[in-house]
Amino acid sequence: MGWAAFSKFQEDFVGTSMSSGTIHLYEFGPYRLDVQRHVLLRADRIVPLAPKTFDLLLLLVQSEGRALSKHALMTALWPDTFVEEGNLSFQIATLRKALNGEARWIETIPKHGYRFSADVRTITRSSAAEQEAGPASKSAIEIGNPVSASGISATPSSGPVSKRSLRLWIGGGVVLILTAVLALWLAMRTREQPAQTMRESQLTAYEGFETESAFSPDGNQVVFVWDRDGANSDMYVRLIGAGQPVPLTNTPEREFSPAWSPDGRWIAFLRGELLNASLFVMPAIDGTERKIAESGPAGVIGGTVRWSPDGKWLLVSGTTEKDERIGLLLIDFNTGEKRRLTTPPAPMSDRGGSFSPDGRQVGFLRRYSQSPQGNTYLLNVDASVRAIGEAKRLETGGLQMGPPVWTSDGKELVFHSSRAGRGGLWRVSVAGGTPVRIVGAGNDARSPRAPD
Repeated sequence: MGWAAFSKFQEDFVGTSMSSGTIHLYEFGPYRLDVQRHVLLRADRIVPLAPKTFDLLLLLVQSEGRALSKHALMTALWPDTFVEEGNLSFQIATLRKALNGEARWIETIPKHGYRFSADVRTITRSSAAEQEAGPASKSAIEIGNPVSASGISATPSSGPVSKRSLRLWIGGGVVLILTAVLALWLAMRTREQPAQTMRESQLTAYEGFETESAFSPDGNQVVFVWDRDGANSDMYVRLIGAGQPVPLTNTPEREFSPAWSPDGRWIAFLRGELLNASLFVMPAIDGTERKIAESGPAGVIGGTVRWSPDGKWLLVSGTTEKDERIGLLLIDFNTGEKRRLTTPPAPMSDRGGSFSPDGRQVGFLRRYSQSPQGNTYLLNVDASVRAIGEAKRLETGGLQMGPPVWTSDGKELVFHSSRAGRGGLWRVSVAGGTPVRIVGAGNDARSPRAPD
């Protein structure tokens, strides 16, 4: 099994596959939501929306009238990051303002979340082209592009070639030449800096919201969090390629961030709120869960859980005393002892830490407390997992990033990034440099995970 696993909200929760390329447009009232162009239109005029606000609207529109919990929306909009509920409230208010008099479409479900109540019509790109293209437009498509971008098959027209047709043919030739030059340039560039390719395969497609997956060390099983009804999240495990998911927990509280121990015997997880949680471990096969540490007057824990390669420590985010800045904490697997690993400068916080395969470095995300994005830092540690020197920022060309994940050889980090509304997975050398987009992961790829 490969080193990356990611959750896709549209496919797993809403039930719409953006990779299939079928549904591109949604219409409701006087609005048209163009997924491919990433714009909202009203009477053919663009309604300005920030990328995060557009993503929120898309999630609501695709929900088909179902109520979405705040947790589900926050996890989808800010994967692997920690944001206050106020961030979601701000985006909801911004979206309602953009929709002007139709703000009533976004209904608030008390103590739960939101529902989009407008009647939504889905149309394909090809049907939209057929609706909008008149005879002249169709003729231009047929002459200039035998197979158009909208997917319409066309046959070149016969008879005398008009000046317009000639221009189109010349233009098409120029495009072909430029395309060939671009392909040659990309091929030469690829020899210098090869792109990482991936083959995407779907592991789960159940009713509800599946997220926060993690592979077992042998790659034969996956543990994940499943919110079946939008109200509660529990953990499940299943064999890769066969079998039904087996529930590991069944409580009214929220479980999140499962992580397999390096020997495959244990699964660690958090229960509670993002930064007010308790840390548990339970046998991977059968047995009783055990609480290792919890939030309280002596500090809080939360975030994501990662094991040290020797299985002695669990890495989380939190504090060891009240009112401290949130940094990376080490928690002893046997005793529950908490030890601070990083102390970020004010007003920063450290989240999403993970060990390198040899256990001698920790990669993590350092960001401003109210920002969902940040920068990757690397910290050298000794054999007893104590810091050597100060953490250093990894130069990544200024990309906004999610928490990093190490490749199995320890030479690169993989992260999720979203720029100008376009998401995806990227890889970068631990020595720094220009990140390379991972081909094949898709724009919706996020929350990468390697075998624990």
